[in-house]
Amino acid sequence: MHLYSLPESTRVLFELHHLKATEARMLLFKTIQLFHGPFRSDEILTALHKQHISVHRATVFRDLDTFVVHGILTELAVRGVKARLFERADEPHPVHFVCSSCGVTALNLPELETSIQQEVSMLANRGYATKSYGIKIYGKCPACQGRKKGKI
Repeated sequence: MHLYSLPESTRVLFELHHLKATEARMLLFKTIQLFHGPFRSDEILTALHKQHISVHRATVFRDLDTFVVHGILTELAVRGVKARLFERADEPHPVHFVCSSCGVTALNLPELETSIQQEVSMLANRGYATKSYGIKIYGKCPACQGRKKGKI
């Protein structure tokens, strides 16, 4: 895969950040585009595997770090979660539930998201220029709650 066979927006992004367009990096970037909302590093590895893409684990982690350094991804720090969590920087990520045990995320909080968007609009009406916003709600998912109780 060559840099100029990428979509124009991806090509420009790589050039803007002075990133070499290695085949592994391009395949990883293409796979990342499939995710909406927070994702774990192991989910990326699984998605690559399902696409029959063979990329060394160390290469994936190194390129994820590179994308974070260049502002293409944001890494989420969740205390107590061993898995690394990421979000695409180009995507709005206003409201997420993040399990503080396993890192699982839930994105369907439409009522809260609507309320926040209304508040952001009110800020704009008052002259504030909002660049971005995001809220993370931390707790335990049903599976982790069950494990604690000895059910799983």
